[in-house]
Amino acid sequence: MLEFEGKWRYDSPGSVETEVVWAFRELIDKICTQGSRKGLLEHFKYHFALAAGVPHSTSSSEDWASTDLYNVMTEASKNAPLFIEAFYNACEELVRC
Repeated sequence: MLEFEGKWRYDSPGSVETEVVWAFRELIDKICTQGSRKGLLEHFKYHFALAAGVPHSTSSSEDWASTDLYNVMTEASKNAPLFIEAFYNACEELVRC
């Protein structure tokens, strides 16, 4: 778990720029080549949904999972520390599998 000021969970110190969201998304796409693409997209989508405070639901197809992941990443990007934590936690969980 990343350590940062607790108040940032409730009061964002700033957002993540769109270019940064895209860079993380490109990295996730590279990670997705190492297994079930849809399954990995759903895995990351779950973690970003937690960060965004929105419900996670499974997408009906790989294409929708990709689109839905980007949308939830965009929502999570409103709070930079939680965005980074979502990516970190998702990767850490994959390492433990």
